[in-house]
Amino acid sequence: LKNPLKQVPILEVDGKVMIESLAIENYLAATYGLHGNNDWENYQIDMVSNSINDAMEKFMKVEFEPDEAKREKLQDEYQKHMLMCLKVMEDLFQETKSDYLVGDKLTLADLQLFCASEYFVAANEHICDNFPGIKGLIDRVANIKQIADWRSKRPESKY
Repeated sequence: LKNPLKQVPILEVDGKVMIESLAIENYLAATYGLHGNNDWENYQIDMVSNSINDAMEKFMKVEFEPDEAKREKLQDEYQKHMLMCLKVMEDLFQETKSDYLVGDKLTLADLQLFCASEYFVAANEHICDNFPGIKGLIDRVANIKQIADWRSKRPESKY
């Protein structure tokens, strides 16, 4: 069973094929020390992850809806949901009193928020204006050398 669902993404490590993006993200987070320092921080990372996935699902529904009237309604729902998520994340960020969303180090939550921000900021460049902690975090992650290097040379793509 190399790829039982016949879909991407997949990751192969040591001859073992992994499927499902969240499972792959969690595997990589464990491998590279991007989980929290305790169960509470891991819960917070999962909460952020689930919130981002919910928001991105709504975003993609907007992107691929062919009917203009339905798209406008979906866009409104997505915007309200995204602003609510950003408020929750801003509150979480302010609560940690660090440079990161959860705990005192870079975690999967920071990377997931950054990746999602490439979509939601492109769709509305001012969406983070009322969330200074989140805006600063996105900028800090963008300036991590390895991330900045990859972004400078990756292929152009809408998605």
